[in-house]
Amino acid sequence: MKPCMNQRRAEWAEKSLKLFCKETGVSMEHDGYETVISDFLANLMHLADREKVSFAECSIRADGHYVEEVTHCDCEECPQPEDQERPISEGSVKGGLNPRPTTPPPPPPKGQGA
Repeated sequence: MKPCMNQRRAEWAEKSLKLFCKETGVSMEHDGYETVISDFLANLMHLADREKVSFAECSIRADGHYVEEVTHCDCEECPQPEDQERPISEGSVKGGLNPRPTTPPPPPPKGQGA
């Protein structure tokens, strides 16, 4: 049986996180994966800002890639998307990132319109 490609993808990501930990001083053992991944994602947001790339669009695209990769994997190790808590896709448009809801500003008081 050939190795699961998604497990290899996870290994590549983990190698990147280990380098990030070495550079920043955070630790997966001490701080936990959730904290390290969150910090790394925040740094990717800064990179996206600097390079004028929409992080939200990248997240939407990444979510689509993830769902496609997991859905078409036939190994028993990979969880299926419906088996997971999926905060990015839940209730989202086009199956991607759901930005914070915004409400339109209230109308100006009568007599002070534009």
